[in-house]
Amino acid sequence: MITLLATIATATAWDIKQDSNGDPLHWVDREIHFVIHTAGQHDLSDASIEAAVATAVRQWTSAADGEIHFVYDGLVDQPDTTWDDGINIITFRDDWEHDPEQLAVTWTWSTKGGEILGFDMEINAAHAQWTTEGAAQSNDLLNSLTHEFGHVLGLDHSDESDATMFAATFEGETTKRDLSDDDVDGLMFLYGGTPTAPEPTPLACSAVGSGGPLANLGWMGALIFGLGLTRRRD
Repeated sequence: MITLLATIATATAWDIKQDSNGDPLHWVDREIHFVIHTAGQHDLSDASIEAAVATAVRQWTSAADGEIHFVYDGLVDQPDTTWDDGINIITFRDDWEHDPEQLAVTWTWSTKGGEILGFDMEINAAHAQWTTEGAAQSNDLLNSLTHEFGHVLGLDHSDESDATMFAATFEGETTKRDLSDDDVDGLMFLYGGTPTAPEPTPLACSAVGSGGPLANLGWMGALIFGLGLTRRRD
């Protein structure tokens, strides 16, 4: 089985994240709760951030044909992103500790069998200028969020330059807002369903959903993976 996975992944543009045993990372509990921490040096409103997240989520859930459900549990005041807090969070970081050229980093952790237990998504507010309107001299938030949610679901970077999961972007790019066939094929490998891309979705303010308290997800000898979107200068 491990050899088969490796063959499939390398024969296509899309790729998947794997643990040290070669098991593909994926969610078994497909109702994925998350919160957002909006504070930071980005000049974006809470509503515009929530709208971008909702639209990014909808791209993947539509492509998954009902196999995955994200549940938005609202805004939080604390930006803590630790592996054992039981909270999946999207946060803007003024204290960016990664490569300044990286726009965002998504951390996931999983069991030894590849089951993803949680994620934290960090967005670079220290070195990047952000927009939700596709401004030419800024980085489009929806463009980056759609890419990062692919990592949340277990996808690695794609070799296809037109794919949402391609590793690099540039100021003003909005093409990663919408999934390519390559992105959907990778998603279908992990979660099944109908392998067709959703229609392009404009940025619109809408709720992802609502739900109860988060479950306390435990650490089970997991491996941590951090992947993100890097700026490209053309």
